[in-house]
Amino acid sequence: MQHLPKPMVWAGMTLLLLSGFIHLISAPYAFADGLYKGGLLVIAGISALIAATGIQEGARGWGWGLGSIVAIARWPASWSIARSGCRGCRHNRTRGRTRWGSSR
Repeated sequence: MQHLPKPMVWAGMTLLLLSGFIHLISAPYAFADGLYKGGLLVIAGISALIAATGIQEGARGWGWGLGSIVAIARWPASWSIARSGCRGCRHNRTRGRTRWGSSR
């Protein structure tokens, strides 16, 4: 049984569920960029959903632990893709444009 305030538990579950669904919804589009990019999004999405289940069940160790790993691993992955790009991605072929398509 966890001894955390209910709002903290609900916030953790809600944010992980939201993150998991966003990852899983965007995964098919990421597979068009690269197999590894889509695969990583699917793994992150499923891990976030499992972590939310663990938090809901009161498993402080693996629920919150897996949720923390998902949250912490997201930042270096996003940063490395943004800095170096991914091989074959669409945004690498448009070097003179920003993310939204206009010139800098």
